[in-house]
Amino acid sequence: MKEIMQNLPPEMRKKLMGMMSRMPEERREGFKKKLAGMTPEEIKDMLENMSQISPEEKKARMEKLKSMTPEQLAEMSRQEEKKRLMQEKMQGAGASGRGGVRGGKPEVKNFGKTMMRLLTYEKGMIAKMLIVALVAVISTGCEVVAPSIIGKVLNIIQQKVASGTELEWFRIWRAIRVLGLLYVVDTSLTIAQGRMVTSVTQNMLGHLRRDVNSKIKRLPFSYFDSKSKGDILSRTTNDLDNIGTALQQSAVRIISNVVMIVGCVICMFRLSWQLAILGLIMLPFTILCGRLIMSKSQIFFRTQWGSLGELNGIAEETFSGLDVVRAFGCEKKKIEEYNRKSEELYKASRKAQFLSGIINPVSAVFNNLAYIVLCCVGAFLAIGGQVPIGSITAMLQYQKQYSNPVTQIASLLNTLQSAVASAERVFEVLDEKEEEETSDDYRTLDKVEGNIRFEHLKFGYTPDRLLMTDINVDVKKGQMIAIVGPTGAGKTTLVNLLMRFYEPNGGQISIDGMNIRDMTRHDLREIFGMVLQETWLFNGTIHDNIAYGKRDATEEQIREAAKAAQVEFFFDTMPDGYDTVLNEEASNISQGQKQLLTIARAMLSNPPILILDEATSSVDTRTEAMIQKAMNNLLKGRTSFVIAHRLSTIKDADLILYMENGNIVEQGTHTGLMEQGGKYAELYNSQFAPA
Repeated sequence: MKEIMQNLPPEMRKKLMGMMSRMPEERREGFKKKLAGMTPEEIKDMLENMSQISPEEKKARMEKLKSMTPEQLAEMSRQEEKKRLMQEKMQGAGASGRGGVRGGKPEVKNFGKTMMRLLTYEKGMIAKMLIVALVAVISTGCEVVAPSIIGKVLNIIQQKVASGTELEWFRIWRAIRVLGLLYVVDTSLTIAQGRMVTSVTQNMLGHLRRDVNSKIKRLPFSYFDSKSKGDILSRTTNDLDNIGTALQQSAVRIISNVVMIVGCVICMFRLSWQLAILGLIMLPFTILCGRLIMSKSQIFFRTQWGSLGELNGIAEETFSGLDVVRAFGCEKKKIEEYNRKSEELYKASRKAQFLSGIINPVSAVFNNLAYIVLCCVGAFLAIGGQVPIGSITAMLQYQKQYSNPVTQIASLLNTLQSAVASAERVFEVLDEKEEEETSDDYRTLDKVEGNIRFEHLKFGYTPDRLLMTDINVDVKKGQMIAIVGPTGAGKTTLVNLLMRFYEPNGGQISIDGMNIRDMTRHDLREIFGMVLQETWLFNGTIHDNIAYGKRDATEEQIREAAKAAQVEFFFDTMPDGYDTVLNEEASNISQGQKQLLTIARAMLSNPPILILDEATSSVDTRTEAMIQKAMNNLLKGRTSFVIAHRLSTIKDADLILYMENGNIVEQGTHTGLMEQGGKYAELYNSQFAPA
């Protein structure tokens, strides 16, 4: 902590010390840990953001902190520590594996390596691009030959006029026919070339989209804990679209322009090597300026796409929780947060687009200077009779033909810089560490009985900071296990370990004597049915949402499940019944109906083991009582884990686990735990104590 303070300016140090002196002890320790993982620039940004908070809001925050109990403060610190550690873990993995982002600024990656990976991503893409290149060479060759033919025609006319002889019209008409044929071939090949490159790039993009989608499904939950939804969506939509657009527009044109430059230079030297040197004298300056500008613009393009992902994250978070934002009057705060990030995006985009835009004007200046020199020297040579007028005319055409591609290449490469910045972000997703395979010889359970054992289980979001140190539970077939405790005690984490959403740091979990690490995650998760506190429904009919876990379910089975979940009446009264389409947020049904629908989904799948995480938290007391009856029938002969805050719903559980700070403090039946008079009894009595 002392080292951090020493590296800060005096004013910033004074601010931090003042803030920390006003914090409660529990909050101060968590804040110190947070500071330890931040750079001076990040601390400065944090203080600037805090300085924009009104005095009234600051006072309200301090009052809230003072009114919190030590347990609440400790829980807040744990949640912040968990988030910080997870972010450090993911950033560390990114920095070591792919260069990462350090000091808050995007590190420029290897353009050539990323571009080559992109071009070789689709099988056979190199061969297809070579065919496109061959077509481009032939097409551009037609354009390159044309000025030479025009120059020869002008030379013939000049000679005949100078000698006073009759023009050879047959030679002139033959040259015109050849020119017409060249332009027809050039146009036809250009059209074919465009169709081919569109097909190649779209096939590659489709392959990339499928791989990203497949990769997302194989990533561990820790990845999503450390990334915003908006940033992930931006990588899988905006960045992929940018790659496709840039490659389709730039790839062929770059090939054509390179061929045009090489062909023009060869023809210029064939006509007059002296004039060719004069025409090319400005080329090194054009290339040097282009490279310098592009090296700067790549940094801003990467910042631009990163900021866009963060901006999408803020928007997604705000719109998905709009009711909460409005309820707490945080519209102004969210608008300010969005505006700050929007300003960052604006600055990065402005610099990237400005640098991109000045490449053409800068290149044009050098090219025009070369054109002027070529005109003047060519005129003197023509007057002296050293070079024919037709050759000078052809030379000027070649100078314009090659100067435009030089300018375009600089601009097109800048477009590719943007595509490469997007490709790097997409490849970061593809290079993320997947959920590890834990066995070379996976096994399956022929018949699931439901005996589950947790043996000396250890877990932490980082190996050096364990949340659970020694969990031991023996669950018998058909038992109902209730998990209770304060918020943040580790109840959901225990269930997540059972489902292998996270891997333990020690010990093991077994089902019917088989270590769950010896089963594939797919086979393991098919054993379970889950009803979560946070309902998830997709954009589709009610019928499809209920049948999500059992696609071959009959209409009768779906109705029976809805009836058992006490939701049949609601759906029958809707205009379209079970064919009612839920919108993206399922906001056209109530929160309670959403919860009942997810319960019906779990009932329909009929799994051997059930997990209920506050499954009745969003329904009224009367509906809860009806659901409880249906649940009792559903749970008969089936092992189940019930996470509950309403302790009245789990009094009949076979085993109650009381968790605190990640570990099981008490376990037993309701009667036994009440007789002990411990933590569980205290929690139970607090819910039913007289007002």
